[in-house]
Amino acid sequence: MADFGQAVRKICFHKMCWQLFVVLFGVCFLANFGFCEEFVKISLQPEDEQQTLSQIKQEILKKGFAQGVLQVANSLLERPLDDARQQVVAQWLEADVQGFILGYSDFVFRRKPNRIFTAEMNVNVNTPAVKKFLKKNGMLQTCVQPVRYFLSQGMLGAEDLQDLELFYGLKRVFKQKNAEVVLEISPVAKLKNITEDTKTKTEEKEQEVELLPSQKYSFDVKLYAGKKVFHAGPSRLNRAWQKVWKGYFSQPVFALQGTSLATLWLTGWENCAEAYAFDRTLRSWTKVVDSVQLEFLQVAAHRTKGFWTIRSTDAKRFNAKLEQYLAAHSHLQLLPGVPEEEGESF
Repeated sequence: MADFGQAVRKICFHKMCWQLFVVLFGVCFLANFGFCEEFVKISLQPEDEQQTLSQIKQEILKKGFAQGVLQVANSLLERPLDDARQQVVAQWLEADVQGFILGYSDFVFRRKPNRIFTAEMNVNVNTPAVKKFLKKNGMLQTCVQPVRYFLSQGMLGAEDLQDLELFYGLKRVFKQKNAEVVLEISPVAKLKNITEDTKTKTEEKEQEVELLPSQKYSFDVKLYAGKKVFHAGPSRLNRAWQKVWKGYFSQPVFALQGTSLATLWLTGWENCAEAYAFDRTLRSWTKVVDSVQLEFLQVAAHRTKGFWTIRSTDAKRFNAKLEQYLAAHSHLQLLPGVPEEEGESF
């Protein structure tokens, strides 16, 4: 029996060690590859009284995920999105948020009087994916200054375009000479089939709702920016709109907008492995760093030097993080200027 008890204790000990390893590995993985944990609080009062508890939990989770992504997005932007734009972006995220979420933990769900439900949770957000989303949709470029555009069309009203303009950070002007770009929107044909969602909503309101033009027609969209033309359609307005503006914001001129270039020349590592560890640390600072390039290392006995070029999205915050890191690693020393001789390139 003594042998059996000892064997059980060994199994339990190994199991505990394995669980601890998994947790620590997960934490290191998230830290080193640009993922972060966001604490969110959500409150919901469902409009549909027929919703089950399970459906309400799923809706709260979706809103919580969207809120976590928004929090990361605002931390990456030079200036947080205003409330109206946040609301529109949150609606988009709720419809397609899974690509930004790695998981969640510490979910606490409560029911309060008057059918109000609240929840708290920690959401693991894929920061590189959020940054890519912001770039692709022009939010890094338009968080401070909206893009001015002239709209050439004859049938769309403010309600058709308001959410699309808010989402992409656009400002319509009414004289073409004041515009950075010109957008032509032409109706092509009336849609043969209205989506089931639209049908259902219309039927629920006893068919008294008049559909917006953007819901009834397919459109051809052209965006003129200097000598370049971006075209999409014929398709639904929101799809064609997204395609031309994503094309516009993917231009090389926007790639480096909102970033600053810095060089880093450091010494003090015992070996290359320590320098590589610092390189991984730099790459994990995804909220302040857009790209990191280790140019080369100079290897000498007990003194390895490294030279990096870094493109930062927030130079002030990057310098603060670097100063904090160097204070905790006093053996490292910043060198002035750039190296005269290169070492091992990468």
